[in-house]
Amino acid sequence: MRSPEVVDNLNTLADMGIRTMLEGFGTAPDELAALEDVSVSCVRFARRLVERQAQSATDSPLTAALTTLVPLVHRSGAKVIVDGVHTDEQADWWAMAGADFAIGDRYGPACPPGDLAARLT
Repeated sequence: MRSPEVVDNLNTLADMGIRTMLEGFGTAPDELAALEDVSVSCVRFARRLVERQAQSATDSPLTAALTTLVPLVHRSGAKVIVDGVHTDEQADWWAMAGADFAIGDRYGPACPPGDLAARLT
């Protein structure tokens, strides 16, 4: 359960213009309630949900839940990040579902932050 102090501190940070993110989102129903209490810029869906969706049928309960969850997060004003996108099919599915950003092997292997600048030059 979130303490009132945590909620107050996170909202103060948001009022100061500092962006916050909920990490590992989507694994508990209470997380939707957190979006009502705390001003967050984005949520990063739990990697295991993203990877599991790729193995699920199009009419599975998980696929239906994730298709519904993305617009609910957007309604709170937060962006959706998905981690664990490995294929073009996954990228297409999450784009259709409305995810704002995707991370994963499809976009290149992970690297230390210091190596990123070298890759961009």
